[in-house]
Amino acid sequence: MEDFIFYTLIAAVSFYAGWYVREWSATLRVKSMLAQIRENDEDAESSRTYATIELKDNMIFMYRQETNEYLGHAEKFQDLEAILKSRFPDTTFAVSREDMLKLMK
Repeated sequence: MEDFIFYTLIAAVSFYAGWYVREWSATLRVKSMLAQIRENDEDAESSRTYATIELKDNMIFMYRQETNEYLGHAEKFQDLEAILKSRFPDTTFAVSREDMLKLMK
C-alpha cells in the first residue's frame, strides 16, 4: 500500500512538473513570435508610403499623399501596380478605403 501511494505521488508530481514546463515553453514561444511580428510590422511600416488615387479620362493616377508627388499612371490597376513595383521595388503603397472604392465603380 505504501508503494502505491509513493508511486501515485511520484506520478502526480511528474505530471505537474511536465505540465508546468510545457506551459512555460509555450509562453516563451508565443512571446518570441509576438516580438518577431512586432519587428516585422515596424519594418513594413517604415517602407510604407501613403498615396492617393485620382481617376481622369479612364486613367488611374497615383500621387504621394504627403507631397502630392506623381508616382505613376495606367489604364488598369494591375498595370499601375506593375509600374510602381518596377519603380519602387522596396516600397509598399497604402491608399484609403475611399480611393479603393473609386476603382470599383
